[in-house]
Amino acid sequence: MDKTVNDLDTWLNDMASAALPGGVAAGALAGAMGAALIAKAGRVSMRHSTPEAAVADMVAIADRGRRELARLVQADVDAYRKVLRQRSVATWLAATGVPLQVAEISHSLLGQLHRLCAECWPGVAVDLEIGIDLLEVARAAGLRAVRENLPYLESSPEADGQRRRLAALAEEMET
Repeated sequence: MDKTVNDLDTWLNDMASAALPGGVAAGALAGAMGAALIAKAGRVSMRHSTPEAAVADMVAIADRGRRELARLVQADVDAYRKVLRQRSVATWLAATGVPLQVAEISHSLLGQLHRLCAECWPGVAVDLEIGIDLLEVARAAGLRAVRENLPYLESSPEADGQRRRLAALAEEMET
């Protein structure tokens, strides 16, 4: 087995048996995989006569989103590890901030896909659709974790910014 698959297998075994990684890390990884599929669909579409200008920006956006979501996989593990050691306002703020970023990044990517959907080469349309599904999973995972974590911050004014960001994201999703 290749090293990447071994690393993933170890990560999945840890997920199945240890406190970390958890659901937000899994959601961020799903989102990173979704963004990777979207970028791939764009690159393949460009090779199959889709005008490059029509999708090049979307590929760059998806690549950036993939990197950000992949970074948040470990950021979630680190933030929640601190919560396990010390439950304080600061640790809960960090553990709530990471899933909020996962939700926001995923939502932003989902909002920009119309350009690629219209230009996608049919041979990779299924990859694009699965990428969208994975980003929706990442967004849902992030939102669920934020909603679960905010009560631990009670009426802490330090969490007001996160509450506002959550409300703005929820409102944007409704429109």
